[in-house]
Amino acid sequence: MREEKHEGEYYGGIPVARIEELLVRAVRKRFSDCADTPCTLDALANEFDVSPLFLLHAFVRQVGLSPDAYLERKRIRLAMHVLKRGDSVSKACVQAGFDDPTQFKRVFEQWTGIPPNVYQALVA
Repeated sequence: MREEKHEGEYYGGIPVARIEELLVRAVRKRFSDCADTPCTLDALANEFDVSPLFLLHAFVRQVGLSPDAYLERKRIRLAMHVLKRGDSVSKACVQAGFDDPTQFKRVFEQWTGIPPNVYQALVA
C-alpha cells in the first residue's frame, strides 16, 4: 500500500522531491560548465522556468548551501587550484570569475581563513 502524501508533495503526478533533485542537478551542471560566469538567482530561475524561491529552497534542501554560496565555494576551489599550480593571485582571481581583486581576496579569506597570497606561499 502506498503511503499517503499530503497535497502539494506532487506536481503533475511527479514527487516534488524528484523535481527538486533533477532541477538541482541541472543547476550544478550549469555551474560546472561555466563557473566563472556571473549568475543571479533570478536568471537561473528564469532559465529553468521555476520561481526564484522554489529554486532557492530546492537547492538548499539538496545541497545545504544557497546557489550563490555553492558557486562562490566552487570559484574559490578553482582559485586554489590555480594558486597551487604557481600562477599569480591576479590570474587566480580572473580565472575564478572575480572582477574585483579586493572582493576576491575578501571571499577567499572567508572560505579558507587565509589570504590568497598566504595560501599560495604555503602550497606552491
